[in-house]
Amino acid sequence: MPLIVSARKNTLIGRNSDYRFHTSHEATVNHDQLVDIMSRARTTLTAPDIVACLRLLTETVSQLVADGMFVKTGLGDFYLCAKGSIDDPKDSFRPGKNRQGHCVRLRFRPDRSTEARIARTVRILRDDSRASRKPNIVGLEAVGKMPEAGLVPGDLVRLHGYRLAFDPADEKLGVFLSPDARIPGTRCSVYASVAPRLVILQLPPKLESGDYSLMIRTATAAGAVREAWMTGPVSVRAAAED
Repeated sequence: MPLIVSARKNTLIGRNSDYRFHTSHEATVNHDQLVDIMSRARTTLTAPDIVACLRLLTETVSQLVADGMFVKTGLGDFYLCAKGSIDDPKDSFRPGKNRQGHCVRLRFRPDRSTEARIARTVRILRDDSRASRKPNIVGLEAVGKMPEAGLVPGDLVRLHGYRLAFDPADEKLGVFLSPDARIPGTRCSVYASVAPRLVILQLPPKLESGDYSLMIRTATAAGAVREAWMTGPVSVRAAAED
């Protein structure tokens, strides 16, 4: 997948230009997913082996850094940094016990060769529509059926796109089918999976035959509702029809 880059209004203090670049990430790879990817790569290590290695690496680096070491790894360097201010050079360093910001922070400095290798292989996609955070529907397909078979009420379908995630328990949000694109229409109420790039849902079993406009409605973390219509109609025929 490419790295998504968009332009946004520059509101930073001390700005020298009106706009700045913003980066978006399509998904997060969690620890379990990382282990699964590594176990399927060019290695003879099993998933439990990798989990043990990663745990040992984390524990060892943590202990060495806590002991005041500057630790170099293949990804980069880990080290601690003291922060805060004092009024007198003889004042004590007291993390978390004063009002002058005394604390210890863990720092990471990427390995330059690793950073350069990543930069050489990254693909960039410019998408300024991301600033609006609106969902973007790419396509719809039936699960376990050939495209020429068509859709019937009750079919399980996959909706592909970007920024599609929503709370399926919130009846104001979700996927809606309407014979008229000016109104939301019937809400699909059964969802097998809801993710930012893929929603698996069931078409309403009592849906009548005809062409429908499909709309998805999501919401931001702040509660602002976002919606988008799919290009082209969704054709549904009755199960008994040929």
